Amino acid sequence: MYKSLCISSGFHLGIIILSIFAFPFIAKKPIDVVPLISVELIEIGKLTNIPFAPKAKKIIEKVKKKNEKLTSEQAPPKKIKKEENKKKVNLDKNKEIKEKEKNKEKVNLDKNKEIKEKEKNKEKVNLDKNKEIKEKEKNK
Repeated sequence: MYKSLCISSGFHLGIIILSIFAFPFIAKKPIDVVPLISVELIEIGKLTNIPFAPKAKKIIEKVKKKNEKLTSEQAPPKKIKKEENKKKVNLDKNKEIKEKEKNKEKVNLDKNKEIKEKEKNKEKVNLDKNKEIKEKEKNK
């Protein structure tokens, strides 16, 4: 009995807490809407009587002629074979990359050889120093 009472009271308490947090979001102010303006539509017949239509027609024809002249006077664009150029460029880049890699490998090999030689020289110098130290100790 106590178990069901605790579950029920916990559930009710949860609902109350959720409603407290949700109330401010629910009670927002309504958005102000601008009043609508009504407009009457008029049907226009198939034929219209516009007094300035012939003048407008002449102006439109002049503009069309100017546009035609401009397009005809322009030179056509050159046709470039893009695929061949791209392939050549890619081949050249690949060759350059391979050459750079080979050069890096050669430089690395040279550096490694130099490092190894220096280490050998250091070892020889260390051995010579050790011999000198041992000879001094013997002499004492």
